[in-house]
Amino acid sequence: MMKLYKYTYYIKRLITFCFLTTFLLNGFLASAQNLKDLEIANDYFFRKEYNKAKLVYEKLLKKNSKQQDIHSYYLKCLMELGEFKKAKRYLGKQVRNFPEQTLYKIDYGKILGKLKGEEAQKAYYAEYIESEKNKRRLFAMGQFLKDMKMYPLTEKALLRSMSFSIDTYFELADLYALWGKDELMIKTLFGILNVAPVKLQQVQNFISNHITTNQQKQLFQKQIVRKIQKSPRAYLYNELLLWFLVQQKKFSTAFLQARALEKRRNTGGRRLVDLAAITEQNKDYKTAIKIYDYVVKNYETEFNRQAKIKLITIQEKMTIEALPKSKGDLKKVSDAYYKFFQEEGIDGYSFGTVIRFAKLKAFYINDLDTAVVILDDLLKNNRIPATVQAEAKMTLGDIYMLKDEFWESILLYGQVAKENGSSAVSYAANLKKAKLHYYKGDFEVARSVLDILKIATSKEIANDAIQLSSLISDNLDLDTTQVVMQKFARIDFLVFQSKYEEAIKDYQKMLDDYPGHSLEDEILWNIGNLQKRIGNYAAAVESFEEILKNHNLDILGDDASFAICTLYQDKLKNREKALEAINRHLKMYTDSVFNEEIRRRFRQLRDGNI
Repeated sequence: MMKLYKYTYYIKRLITFCFLTTFLLNGFLASAQNLKDLEIANDYFFRKEYNKAKLVYEKLLKKNSKQQDIHSYYLKCLMELGEFKKAKRYLGKQVRNFPEQTLYKIDYGKILGKLKGEEAQKAYYAEYIESEKNKRRLFAMGQFLKDMKMYPLTEKALLRSMSFSIDTYFELADLYALWGKDELMIKTLFGILNVAPVKLQQVQNFISNHITTNQQKQLFQKQIVRKIQKSPRAYLYNELLLWFLVQQKKFSTAFLQARALEKRRNTGGRRLVDLAAITEQNKDYKTAIKIYDYVVKNYETEFNRQAKIKLITIQEKMTIEALPKSKGDLKKVSDAYYKFFQEEGIDGYSFGTVIRFAKLKAFYINDLDTAVVILDDLLKNNRIPATVQAEAKMTLGDIYMLKDEFWESILLYGQVAKENGSSAVSYAANLKKAKLHYYKGDFEVARSVLDILKIATSKEIANDAIQLSSLISDNLDLDTTQVVMQKFARIDFLVFQSKYEEAIKDYQKMLDDYPGHSLEDEILWNIGNLQKRIGNYAAAVESFEEILKNHNLDILGDDASFAICTLYQDKLKNREKALEAINRHLKMYTDSVFNEEIRRRFRQLRDGNI
């Protein structure tokens, strides 16, 4: 009896196994057949054989009407074949069977539009919006209607889905932007900040992309000021206004706003120093000075000392950028540095300031011996970190070059390179050493160093090395006597020494002595840049025009063309000439890396901004 029981048990297990295997195998075969049919249908579809594709899709839908992956293809077939009534029947069935799927309702509305017109389509969508209670579906419908430019219906759908997600607010704001309803757009943005202050960055991004016209900017500023007046303790809106003013480069007004914010939420002057830094970057030096001066007078914090240094360095910038440079103003800056060091001393915070002071003495006041003493004293300080020591040594090497003491420079650059391994600082020191050999006319030595630097990890250093190496190779190989190249390098050294007018004169003599030489475009390019540097902008344009006249297909052609565009717009303030130069550039250099910026400048000029 026990054996019979076991036998029966195993028979049942075997039957069950066979049944399951057959079931799974049939399922697998059916699935494989469906995939094959889908491939056939899609192949017909993409070959635009819509009738054949439709028949296979219908076969698949009979097996499983919920296959959304073929829905859009099948519907497209019906539309292309003009079978709108059949499409309506199909979609009506899908809407009834799958009421949770918004896609079918959207497509049903499209078909109604084809059969009965736009008004019937809108009426259907309006009825759906009123009856639908699921906020996720309403949000999806709103996104679709916005794309269809049915803005009133979009507004209704999004307003009814407001609690679904914060994304609804952004969709609504975007709708109002497209619709031209700027006040509602701004109100919606404020609503986002009310419910989700953490979205401030996203709101700022939205403002940058959508509030672009002067009228919109004025309206936004007016609305946010009104918002702050109603809720003066709403710090988020104060911060947003400050950010907005900075974006508009209204730095004086931003200073007033930042000052008011500091009184309410004291950061020890950090907010003001940050604003001053942005203001300085935008070359509004007068406002930056006002801000830093305010910090010096009102804050005894870590930012006080930072502001004192910045007051000196901005004055230095203004004096150096002035044309012509005033020796009296340079002396005032030098005296300000001395006074600062006497009052504050020299420590880790001001090591960099000492190096900057030495550069001022050497490169602009031409007091080379004092500059050397300043840096020697700094290097004797045992507390300076390795990075500061490296910068001080390289600067000292530069100054010894100005003094024609090349051996001292080579020693200092070599020390920095050795002490800093395979770092960016080491590469920078070796690049300086290569340039020194180039200035001296030791071209083979320079080239051997540059060949190593071409694979430097720093892209900037590698590019500089490639550029100088190419200059040497391209012209040295054509002039085995090296005479012309040596003269060119010697003039480059004059530029390094800031002897710009002497360099221009010698470059011009080279053009006269060696007409048509392979260096001609480089010489013209250098003359143009030096004329810019000393403020002779019309003369700079003439040099760059010579490049376009005789070397427009060479590597400096589009650079020269771009330089002409910027000079006419930024320096010479000649709108007509600037537009003429821009149009010429876009025709001559269709693949120029400058074209995005050129088009931006064209829009500025077209809109009346010089």
